[in-house]
Amino acid sequence: MIKASGERHGYGVSHVGTLSFEDERVSSTRVREVLAAGDFALAERLLGHEYFIMGRVVYGRQLGRQLGVPTANIKLQRYKAALEGVYCVTVEGIGQTNYQGIANIGVRPTVDGKEPLLEVHVFDFEGNLYNQLLTVTFKRKLRDEQTFGSIAMLKGQIEKDIQQAKLWFSTS
Repeated sequence: MIKASGERHGYGVSHVGTLSFEDERVSSTRVREVLAAGDFALAERLLGHEYFIMGRVVYGRQLGRQLGVPTANIKLQRYKAALEGVYCVTVEGIGQTNYQGIANIGVRPTVDGKEPLLEVHVFDFEGNLYNQLLTVTFKRKLRDEQTFGSIAMLKGQIEKDIQQAKLWFSTS
């Protein structure tokens, strides 16, 4: 049907064979499994580039700012993201500078979140990112998303996560 339509409207149709890597079929399912396992090097080889999420920064509940860790919030297009947890990331789209940061991707159970959200804290940046188009590239998983017994416990873990991410960036 597509080929016949192409002949009528003047475009060609070609069959592209299955793409394989290391004798296994490359598929979105395989890429999601590799990402879930935290193997970003293999994901990069399968995709041909590092795994990233691009999106516009939207207004949130301002909770990160209240905790002293402002975040750029990016709504996810899918209800189930390929990743969940806390990650070391790089961020592009803020002027000509690439920044390092930390990101949480998930539903934020401690603060009664309902929909998955990408929240990014950009190191060494102060300013307004609302409506900016950012590219967030995932480098390393730090931990799974979890529920904390209090906001104070959440804030303490975020501070530990930031220190761990900064240490990882300084040694990689």
